[in-house]
Amino acid sequence: MKKFFNKRKYNQQGMVLFGVLVFMVISVSLITVVSLWFGLTYKNSRIALASEQAFHLAEAGIEYAKWHDSQATTSATYSKDLRNSQDEIVGSFVIDMTATEIVEVASSTASTTQITIESTGQTAEFPGIQRKIRLDLVSASSTPGGYTIVNWQEFK
Repeated sequence: MKKFFNKRKYNQQGMVLFGVLVFMVISVSLITVVSLWFGLTYKNSRIALASEQAFHLAEAGIEYAKWHDSQATTSATYSKDLRNSQDEIVGSFVIDMTATEIVEVASSTASTTQITIESTGQTAEFPGIQRKIRLDLVSASSTPGGYTIVNWQEFK
C-alpha cells in the first residue's frame, strides 16, 4: 500500500502546468469577448454619429434651399458637397424643390405659392446612411421674401 501512495505523489508534478493552461484559456477567452464587445460598441457609436451628421446635413440643405431660392416659381434640384477646414468632403445634401402656385378664388390678383423642399443628407464616411427632411412652405405674393412653414417631416 505504501508503494501506491508514493507513486501517486510523483504523478502530481504536472498539476501546476494544468492549472496554468486552464487559467490561460479562460483569460484569452475573456480578452477576446471583451475586445469584440468594445469593437462592436465603437462601430455602433460611429454609425449613430453618422446618422446624426446626416440629419444635420439635411437640415443644412433645407437652410440652403431657403436662402438660395425662397421665392421659387419653378421646380429645381440642387446638390452640394460640404467640406471641413482641411478641404475634405464631410458629406453632401441633395435638395428637391417643387413650387406650386395656388390662386385664391375670392381675389384673382392674390396668389400663393406652395414650396415643397425635400433634403437628403448623407455622410462621406457612411454613404449608405441617409436622413431625409421634407418642408412645406407657403409664400404669399403680398409679402416678398416672407414664407410660412406649413409642414415639417423627417424620414429615416
